Amino acid sequence: MNNKLVKKINQLVNNYFFYDDKKIKNIQKRRIFKKFINIYREAETYSINKNSKNLPGSFFGKINKKPFLVVVKTKKIFLKTVLKYIGNLNNKNILIKPNFVSVDSYPETTDLCLLFDFIVLLKKSFKNLKISIADGPSIFFNDSLIFERLENKYKKIIIKNNISVINVLGKKYCQYRTKQKLLKYINLPYFLKKYDYLINFSNFKEHNRAGISGPIKNLMGLLPDFERLRIHKFKKNINKAIYELGKIIGSDFIIVDARKILIGSQQRIYGGKEIKGFGILFTNNLFLGNKKSIEFYKKIYKKNYGTLST
Repeated sequence: MNNKLVKKINQLVNNYFFYDDKKIKNIQKRRIFKKFINIYREAETYSINKNSKNLPGSFFGKINKKPFLVVVKTKKIFLKTVLKYIGNLNNKNILIKPNFVSVDSYPETTDLCLLFDFIVLLKKSFKNLKISIADGPSIFFNDSLIFERLENKYKKIIIKNNISVINVLGKKYCQYRTKQKLLKYINLPYFLKKYDYLINFSNFKEHNRAGISGPIKNLMGLLPDFERLRIHKFKKNINKAIYELGKIIGSDFIIVDARKILIGSQQRIYGGKEIKGFGILFTNNLFLGNKKSIEFYKKIYKKNYGTLST
C-alpha cells in the first residue's frame, strides 16, 4: 500500500471520532485500520450508477395515519399496552431494526430481554407473522462476534419463532435516486424490498458526532459501511444528512427504549455514563418520536445536571 493512502486513512481514523484520549485513538487505529482500507476506498471512489432506481418516497411508513405518541414507565406496562397501537400484523413480513452497535449491554445497545419478549408477544398475537432482525454493527467492533453471541444466547427463541437474524454488513445493495438535497443518491440493501413493515427499535444516548443517537440515527445501521462513512464526512451537516436518511428509509412503528440513557458518549469505552431515563416511548411517526425523545431527555438532563453537555 502506498504511503499517501496510509496517511489519508490515518487522518480519517483520527477525525472519525474526536476523542482527546490518545490511548483510545491508538486502540481504535489498530482495531479498525484494515477494515477502513476497503471502506475508505469505496467511499472515496463513490460513483453514481446510471442505472440507479428512482425512490420517490420512503421505503417504509408510506401510509399517512393520524400520529400518536405514548410514553410508559416500565417494560411490563409497555408489553401490556403496545398491541393496542401497533395495528394488524397478520400475514405480514416485518423487519425489526434494533441497535447492535457493539458487544456491550443496554443502554449502549438494545435491551435484548425486552426485544425478545416483544417478539414473542407479536408471534403469539398475530397469524402467519414473519419476523427478521437486522443491524450492521459499528466497524470498530467484531460484527461476527456480536451476532454469534446473540444467536447463542437466544437460540431457542430464535428457532422456535423462526426469526431471521441479518447482519447488514456484507449484504448486496442497490443504488437509489432520492429527492433529498445532501443524499441525492444512496445505496441500500436489496433485502429491504421484501418487507411490508419496519419496526424501529431504538435506544437513546448522546453521540460525540451527531449530538443525539435516537430513532432516526438508528436507521444508519441499515446502511453499507461506506455510506455511513460518507454521512460522517458531512461533519457540520451530519444531522441534516441523518434527517434525510429518515425520510428515505422511514419507519412504520417506532419504539424508543429510554428507561436508561447513556450520556457523555454513545459508548461506555469512550466515557458514556448511564443515567435514569424517561421510560419507553412508542409512536407511528419517526420524526415526532425523535423530537419528543430529545425533549424528554433535555428535561431529565437539566433537572439532574444543569447545563446540557450536547
